[in-house]
Amino acid sequence: MKTIKINSIYEGKKLLPLGRQGENEALQIVFDVSQLIADYGEGTAVLVAQRSQDVAPYTIVTSQSDKTVTWTISSTDTLYQGVGKANLMWNVNNTIAKTIDFDTYVFPSISGVVAVPDVLESWYNEMLEYINSIKVDDSKIEEVVNEYLEEHPIEAPVTSVNKKTGAVVLTSADVGALSETELDTAIDTALAQAKASGDFDGEQGPKGDKGDKGDTGEQGAQGIQGEKGDTGATGPQGEKGDTGATGPAGPKGEQGAQGIQGEQGPKGDKGDKGDKGDTGANGQDGQDLIHQGEEVASSGVVSKELSPNVFCLFTDTQTGISDLTLTLAAGEFYDEYMCAFTTSASGCNLSLPNTVSYIGSAPTLEANTYYELSIVNNKAVIA
Repeated sequence: MKTIKINSIYEGKKLLPLGRQGENEALQIVFDVSQLIADYGEGTAVLVAQRSQDVAPYTIVTSQSDKTVTWTISSTDTLYQGVGKANLMWNVNNTIAKTIDFDTYVFPSISGVVAVPDVLESWYNEMLEYINSIKVDDSKIEEVVNEYLEEHPIEAPVTSVNKKTGAVVLTSADVGALSETELDTAIDTALAQAKASGDFDGEQGPKGDKGDKGDTGEQGAQGIQGEKGDTGATGPQGEKGDTGATGPAGPKGEQGAQGIQGEQGPKGDKGDKGDKGDTGANGQDGQDLIHQGEEVASSGVVSKELSPNVFCLFTDTQTGISDLTLTLAAGEFYDEYMCAFTTSASGCNLSLPNTVSYIGSAPTLEANTYYELSIVNNKAVIA
């Protein structure tokens, strides 16, 4: 079986040659629908055709696989010679998302004139390729076929064709013999002459017996799917089913977060005074925390090591600080590290040592704003 592949399904209006009149399953047309899937999603192809003498289209039975749709040309499709039409519709969720039109053409049958030898089969394949490669109006197809026959005559080793013997050259006139119109005219003329002669007039015979019922015909092609109907009303709720058996216990969950501390209980009665304890040893001399200060005139990108119990003031309030990286000099857990600064017009990125964390969430520093920072025991507050 010959195959015609339609790879670019959007590429203009295509002419699809379906073969000769009366041919059955000699040709198949394969449509590549990958672009339809990409543009509109997965769907179902619906193909309808209208032959040259039809007044309404009929549905074609196709096969769809992966990203292709295949139309196997049957004798139903090639019943009439001439130009017809086909529509490929892409159905997505019961909605026609895209319709693509094609022209079709069925060549005249040459049965009754000469058996088709291999050389005609080869010429016919070349003719299909030629018709499919050019863009031509419907009214010009017969002219193009005739011109092609005149330019590419066929030599066929036959005994006799239209009173020609030997290796004869076939032209469109030889292959055409009687046109369909000429044949219809000849039949009508013969019937009229027979009726006018009176030789076939006789008395009406008795009514014949009713004939046997004919065999059931083949099932017709599936019609186009109708529109989706309205959703029906919700049915009544069914009875509650029996409770199922208890399932096995699940694994032990993770321990939850600590609950909120309860209210403090009432104060208890004062206890008896205990005995006086022994006098303790003298304690270690304490350290005086003497706060000092220093001023730093840096702005922009600044790195600074803060000393314990020394207030560091960054004095630039015009340009401000856009990036401030602070480190802490060695000290005791009770020492305090302090500084104050003004952010730049774009705000400020503040970096602290990894050991330091904020009391509460980390702040977002606003532009052109004065801030004071205090760090004690690796806990920072800023305002």
